[in-house]
Amino acid sequence: MLKLKTIKNVTQINVKSDYYIPIDIDFYFNPINWSPSMYWKTGYMGKTLLELLLEQESGFIKSITMTLLPKIKVIQQYSACDKNANTKNGSPVFDVKKYGNQFVVEEPINFEAILSNNNLFIIFSNDKINLKVANERVIFGFNEKKALCLIEVKDLSAEEIENLKINQQSS
Repeated sequence: MLKLKTIKNVTQINVKSDYYIPIDIDFYFNPINWSPSMYWKTGYMGKTLLELLLEQESGFIKSITMTLLPKIKVIQQYSACDKNANTKNGSPVFDVKKYGNQFVVEEPINFEAILSNNNLFIIFSNDKINLKVANERVIFGFNEKKALCLIEVKDLSAEEIENLKINQQSS
């Protein structure tokens, strides 16, 4: 599982959604030296797929792309985080040292997706969230060991919600 290394300044993001790719989020930052990228992929046996594009040396996040969604649970009032969880504004930088120079890292996780009040929660683990890192419409939740437990995309438009529903798995 990806672990938080540090938090950098908030970066501008662009959330895109269409019929083929229901969630595609680009993070814009201007590092001095770009290193090659690595794809961190997770999902479950061809039924779900989520990719984080990271800078290979630093662990800066470049994008999040969800191409295959699980069945989305719709819950009226959902909160994945403890009200006392520490919240910091910024962009997470992940510890990628253990992956070396790999271009693609696959860590199978049967994640779930919850839609609540125009927010999408992508849940990797039900661990208690101790830290939230908020970057515009995207919130990352980490447990006490700094492992990534969830990604929340806030304030989805009607079109973004429709694209999610069209692309979700039926089972």
